[in-house]
Amino acid sequence: MRVLVTGGAGFIGSHVAEAATEAGHDVLVVDDLSTGRTENLPPGADFHPVDIRHREVVRELALQFRPHAISHHAAQASVAVSVREPAHDAEVNILGSLNVTEVAVETGSRLIFASTGGALYGEVAEGDAAGEESPPKPLSPYACSKASLELYLKAFAETSEPEEVMGVLREYHAEMGKLVLKHEGTLERFAGDGMMIFFNDPVPLPNPAERAIRMSLAMRERVDELAVNWRKL
Repeated sequence: MRVLVTGGAGFIGSHVAEAATEAGHDVLVVDDLSTGRTENLPPGADFHPVDIRHREVVRELALQFRPHAISHHAAQASVAVSVREPAHDAEVNILGSLNVTEVAVETGSRLIFASTGGALYGEVAEGDAAGEESPPKPLSPYACSKASLELYLKAFAETSEPEEVMGVLREYHAEMGKLVLKHEGTLERFAGDGMMIFFNDPVPLPNPAERAIRMSLAMRERVDELAVNWRKL
């Protein structure tokens, strides 16, 4: 799997990048080093010192890398800075993050967004704890920018009609099923856009590992072709 980590030289992002690298994934880190440090970068990760506000640079990197997932941690994370420079905070946390979101949509990547540790919920009474269902009560520009992006992401998720989503899944399942049969795999089941496929079980096959790799490459190529029309929906 190819994983793009924004803010990957920061505290949380670097741990995500390290875990992904240790799991055997190809990792591309994007960080402007405003607060992150190169010594936090895990060995083996490709690094580009890029500001997420520079949309075309982020887009070009993503189009070349073709990530399966984007783990988004880049942020202006100081409450004090947000109070002193609210426009700068909004530029990074809202506009910069929207750049990352649009790139994820264009490249067909799954987006994982790390919001905030709790600033969304404002002051919580001593002895109480805010949960995900607690109403947002942002009290700083930083909290406002994080809450705004969450609303944007919900809007992005609502832009496709259920019928369109089901139509895409039907076409996806049909095309992937053809490739499974072509490479003589055994399809156990589909689950959304995931699938479980066996090779050499229950039917013995020569070169099962090679077949699996060839099928995976063919699937990736076919999904890229299908995505051209899906993005027009």
